[in-house]
Amino acid sequence: MGLNAANFFLAEITGVVMPFLGAYLQGKQWSETAIGVALSLAGLGVFLMQTPAGMIVDRVRQRRTLLAGASILLGVCYGLLPLVPAHSGWVDSLLFVAGTGQAFFLPLLGALAWGWSAMRP
Repeated sequence: MGLNAANFFLAEITGVVMPFLGAYLQGKQWSETAIGVALSLAGLGVFLMQTPAGMIVDRVRQRRTLLAGASILLGVCYGLLPLVPAHSGWVDSLLFVAGTGQAFFLPLLGALAWGWSAMRP
């Protein structure tokens, strides 16, 4: 039950947050190009970290702790967005780091679903 809830709430969090974030940045007088670049950086973080994240998940024994850490990282990054100055340096950095954290969700949820943490010595 807990793994289903984690999958439901974590797997597509970026797909839910990004439209609201685009509207928020538009309200802060960002251009459409700057908004597109900022939102794309989250995807770039996922893209660049996806393979290393899978390798890390294969080698780590504390997968639930890693899932909690990645979830907290993502929550902190998205939670800080309305609190930091709406400058591209802050927003772009937070979105990129959020993307790197999100890259861990798919391999972690898969490993936990298969019960690999119990199978490894």
